[in-house]
Amino acid sequence: MANMRKLEFVRSKYDYGKTLAVMANNEDGSPYGVATIYLEGQSEMLAPDEAFVNTNSWPNVDEVLIKRKLAERIDKAGESGFCVYPAMKFKLDKIRDLNAKSSPR
Repeated sequence: MANMRKLEFVRSKYDYGKTLAVMANNEDGSPYGVATIYLEGQSEMLAPDEAFVNTNSWPNVDEVLIKRKLAERIDKAGESGFCVYPAMKFKLDKIRDLNAKSSPR
């Protein structure tokens, strides 16, 4: 299991919907997991710095993001099947943009 303190969170956009996507990479740059989830018809209703977090595949991802001071809970949630995904507001200035020419300072 990866050391959560050493994961690097990076951001991009989902191809479909163009909404915020946040992924985690191991120290060596290899993918660890996807922190967010795209919910068609629901993700588009969030602000550009908000996304649903995938607590179904990564049960404590919300706690990791809060502990790392990368996101905060908001009073929104999305549903898919039997799962309810909480939405979070991300601090985009603290998460490297994969599409940017240079890293944030």
